[in-house]
Amino acid sequence: MGSRVMHAIIAENVSKKLEIQNVDMVLLGSIAADAATNNDISHYYQGDSVTYTRTINITKFIGDFPSFHQVPFLIGYFSHLVADELWLTGFYQPWLRNRLENNENLLNTYHHDFFLLNAKLCEFYDCKEFLIRHIPRTATIPTILSCDETNVLAFSQELLEDLNYTNEKINESLSVFTLQQIVGYIETSFEKTTYLINNLIQNPKGENS
Repeated sequence: MGSRVMHAIIAENVSKKLEIQNVDMVLLGSIAADAATNNDISHYYQGDSVTYTRTINITKFIGDFPSFHQVPFLIGYFSHLVADELWLTGFYQPWLRNRLENNENLLNTYHHDFFLLNAKLCEFYDCKEFLIRHIPRTATIPTILSCDETNVLAFSQELLEDLNYTNEKINESLSVFTLQQIVGYIETSFEKTTYLINNLIQNPKGENS
């Protein structure tokens, strides 16, 4: 799925588009699902990869938290689910899973690309200093799913470490992905997130949606 930095950039842009003041909690919510003790529960997974039916049940999340769009932390959480569903259906299931399973060397290359993309994306969006200022060091988060406050805050510190890159990584070539491919993924993710939230606000019971 997307990296911590990708999710943070998506959440930052969602905050801007929705004019949310408490950006810190949106950022924290955007990484919470990956810090959970049970990822299947935290990501609303259903189906399985073997039968090519693996999906994220975003509708169930909305049903569980119908007023989530009023809670910055949950807005960030929602953006994570939307982004991971796009990654699952646009990257992982169509081609990435096959390559990871059939090329034993690709996993390390994949992780190295993510490391390089931390630098490339922060430079592309000019967001490094913004993220450093707004990633919470302490916070009180809602008790939901399998998210533990201690684990989520520890994960936020790992996100800060992701921003500690050298300038040479900005220009090092990617091997699995392209920058434009990931930029397209990020921008589709925050555009879809804001579309779904605005649609929910305008049609709280789903009328004409």
